[in-house]
Amino acid sequence: MVQEKRPNAFALPNGVVVINSGLFDVLENEAQLAAVVGHEISHAVQEHTWREHQYHRKKRMALEIGGIAASAFGAGGIASILTLIEAAIRNGYARSLENQADRIGLEYMVNAGYDPREAPRVWKLMTKKLGDHPTNLFWSNHDNNTTRRSYLMLEIRNNYNGIDYHRLRKGEEEFQSVVGLVREAGSKKKKLKVKS
Repeated sequence: MVQEKRPNAFALPNGVVVINSGLFDVLENEAQLAAVVGHEISHAVQEHTWREHQYHRKKRMALEIGGIAASAFGAGGIASILTLIEAAIRNGYARSLENQADRIGLEYMVNAGYDPREAPRVWKLMTKKLGDHPTNLFWSNHDNNTTRRSYLMLEIRNNYNGIDYHRLRKGEEEFQSVVGLVREAGSKKKKLKVKS
């Protein structure tokens, strides 16, 4: 965990998962945290960073070189079109990997005993905190919050409809004690900055 106000989490290619402290100002329970962590672990296990770099690598490189050449010859419009095409290829694939991470993250959280219905709630809470934005075909490497929430709800309906939700946990009390520790650590950091 890092002290960072913006709610976010990400996985590094080596398997390290980083969670911003600001996420604890959004999430309500441990099951929601499990959804986020499961999603990020899935990125590492499925080698998404490597796969993103390999996806249509030669085509994307050709488009990038073509864009540079077009710019060098004064054809800025063509360079822009080639840049848009390359971005659409790269980001479209990234969005599909995000969907896979959401789907596998659900599986991880259910296997760990958490209620998967809390996963779509994460995106409702994120929208409440940060708002939502439309998915841009060219520049968005994640679907918007509403789309991700809908995707997760469909996954739950299609793949977890026979589950006994009474045996699954949300972990609200334990989570609230962790939230208190995170906030306490953040306030100590602020006090140290003031004294410096």
